[in-house]
Amino acid sequence: VIYNITYFKEGIKYSFPLFLNGIMIYSFALIDRFLINDILGSEAVGLYVGVFQISSVLQVLGSSFSAAWFPWVFNYLADNKTSGNILEYSFSLLGLFAIVCSFFYVFMDNFMYFILGSNFIDGEFLLFGFVLGIFFQITYWIFSPIIQYNKKNLVLTYPIIPILLCSLFLNFYFLERQGLVFASLVYAMSWFLLALITVLYSFKLVNAFKNL
Repeated sequence: VIYNITYFKEGIKYSFPLFLNGIMIYSFALIDRFLINDILGSEAVGLYVGVFQISSVLQVLGSSFSAAWFPWVFNYLADNKTSGNILEYSFSLLGLFAIVCSFFYVFMDNFMYFILGSNFIDGEFLLFGFVLGIFFQITYWIFSPIIQYNKKNLVLTYPIIPILLCSLFLNFYFLERQGLVFASLVYAMSWFLLALITVLYSFKLVNAFKNL
């Protein structure tokens, strides 16, 4: 096997935006917690993290499914690049997750007290923002393989920077007055914007190939 520097460069060019993307997405889960701890104190961040950990059951489910969905999308597009059916499959899957998230929210909203205890009874007000945010994160996971297949990975990276800065700004200036529920809604808003950009660009790519 002959070492080919061109393949290596292509690999770096393809993966580096995803590397940056992963770092910034991970920042979403940390920065708000630092701000909450600094502004509202350790008890508040404990409540915030506790409710998020419960909600992250959906995140684990979505991430696990995404690991199988990603290669399937690549294989499908390799054989059906000019077909628009991938969007129909993606929205069908998204509808399934919408049902799962809805049932999860209703269940957890009724049993939060029994799971987290009396000290965390206020956590039910955070649940909506977290479940909504994770649903949008799953939306991002469902549609992003279309963009990655077409090697447009920078499209996944560029929007994260202003969205992350906006999240920081909102939490820094309004968290003390608005409280933890506001932080959970900012989390949901951030993922909504990322998901929206990803879905719209996926439509653009699929429609471009349909017209070939």
